[in-house]
Amino acid sequence: MYHTRQQAAADTKAYRDGYPGKPDDPSQSQNVEFYKGQRRCRPDGLSIDEVLAWKGQYELLEYRPCYIQWLFPTREKGLNAHAQELQPHEAAEFAGSGELRAKVLQAYAMMLDFWGMRVDLETGAVGRAGHWRDRYQHLQQHRGNCLRITRVLKCLGEVGLERFKLPLLKHLLEELVVHGNLASVAKSLQKFWVGTLREPEHAAALQAHSQLLERRKKKRKRTAEPDATKPEEEALELDLFCCGCGRRTPVSKPAVLFTRAALAKHQRLCPQYKELHPPPLPLVSIPSDLQVEKPKAKPKS
Repeated sequence: MYHTRQQAAADTKAYRDGYPGKPDDPSQSQNVEFYKGQRRCRPDGLSIDEVLAWKGQYELLEYRPCYIQWLFPTREKGLNAHAQELQPHEAAEFAGSGELRAKVLQAYAMMLDFWGMRVDLETGAVGRAGHWRDRYQHLQQHRGNCLRITRVLKCLGEVGLERFKLPLLKHLLEELVVHGNLASVAKSLQKFWVGTLREPEHAAALQAHSQLLERRKKKRKRTAEPDATKPEEEALELDLFCCGCGRRTPVSKPAVLFTRAALAKHQRLCPQYKELHPPPLPLVSIPSDLQVEKPKAKPKS
C-alpha cells in the first residue's frame, strides 16, 4: 500500500500517541485467547503452536499471510477481516504476562529467521542468520514483507517489548549503509519504522548510530585505493553534460569538455541540477515529539 510521507507521519504519530479517542472494548479478547491456546486463528483454523511450528517453512510464511495479524496484533485493521484489532486491555495482559511475551518473542524469532536474521532473546541484538543471502534476496523481491515488519514493530511496542525494536533497526541500517543490502526497504525505514520508536532515547541512539555509519562509510571511500582499471580522472569524457542546464563545457574554458570531477563540481553549484536532483533525505529523521532537548549551555561567569 502506497503512503505519502505526510500520511506515514500521521500514521506513526497516532501509534506513538496511543490512538487517542479510540476506546477499549472489554468484550473482545480474541488475541489473548489465541496466544493462550483457547482459540484458533481464522480463516486457517490453526492454533498458536501450529503456526509457530512453521519456522523454516518459508513458502507457508510467504504465501499463507492470514496468520500475521494473529501473531502480531495491533490496534489497526488489517487485510484479514477475521482477525480482531488489539484492545488496550489485551495489550496490558500481554505486557503483564511473561508467558505471553515469551510466545510473542518466539513468533518474532521465527519471522526474523524468515527474513534472514537471528535475534538474541536476552539482549535483543539482531544479526545475520547463516542463510541470510537467500532470505535477503527474497525480502528485496517481496515488498509485502515491509508491511509485515511495520506490524511486528508496532506489536512489540504494544505488548511491552519496546526494547527489541532498536536493535532490529540498527541492524537494518548497517545492512543498508555499510553493506549496501536491502535497498528496497530504505523507504519503509525512513517513513514508518523509525516512527514506531516510542522512547526519545531510542530514537536519539538510532540517529547517532546512523551518523556513525555514514562517517565510517565516507572514511572508507577516502582511504580506498584507486581502481587501476578506471581511466585517469583528467581524461576527457565526451558524453558528459549537466542534465540540469544542459551545459557540456565549463564557462571559463569553452574548448575543454567536462571531466568527471569538473562535472561533479559544476553540478554542486548548478541551481537547475539541484532542483531536479534534491539531496536525499536522511535514512533516520527523528519526529519532533521524539527529539531530546539538548541541555542549555551555562552562561560563563
